[in-house]
Amino acid sequence: MRATEVLSAHHDELRALLTRLGGLPADRVDERRQVLDHLVDELSMHEQLEDEIFYPSVTAASPRVAVAHAEHRYLEDQVAVVLRTGPRRAGFDAEVRVLHQAVEHHAGQEEREMFAEVDAKLDHDVLEQMGARISSRLEELRASRTTKLRLRVKRAVLRGTPGGAPGR
Repeated sequence: MRATEVLSAHHDELRALLTRLGGLPADRVDERRQVLDHLVDELSMHEQLEDEIFYPSVTAASPRVAVAHAEHRYLEDQVAVVLRTGPRRAGFDAEVRVLHQAVEHHAGQEEREMFAEVDAKLDHDVLEQMGARISSRLEELRASRTTKLRLRVKRAVLRGTPGGAPGR
C-alpha cells in the first residue's frame, strides 16, 4: 500500500475510536477511559509516524507540511484538555467533540489536499516503500514496551495524576 493509503486507513481507525468514545454513556467511566487511552496512544503514534517518516519525505511535494505540523500541536493541546477533563466530569463530551472535529479537519485536509499532491508528484514505488516503512514502524511502536511506558507516562502527566492513577 502507498504511504497515503496506510495513513488514510489509520485516520479511519482514529475516527472509529472517536466515534466509539463519543457514543459511550457517561456512566461507563472505565470503558470511556480505556477507549480514550487507546485513542491517545494511536493518535500519538500516528503523529510520530508522520513526523518521522512521511512529512520529511514529502516536504518538497506539498507546501501543507508546515500547516500539518501546526495542526499536530493543536491536536496535542486538545488531547491534554480531554485528558485533564476526564470522563467523570461535566464538559467531557463537549471536549471529545472538539477533539473529534479537530482530528476530522486535520485528517480530511491531509487526505483531500496533501495526499492528492503527494500521490501526483511522487513515484508510485517510492510511495509503496514509504507505506511499508510506515506500516512496519506502526507495528513496532504498538509492540514496544518503551513506547507503551512513554505513552502511559504522557497520559499521566497530561491528566495531572501521579503514575496515571485513574482518579478522574
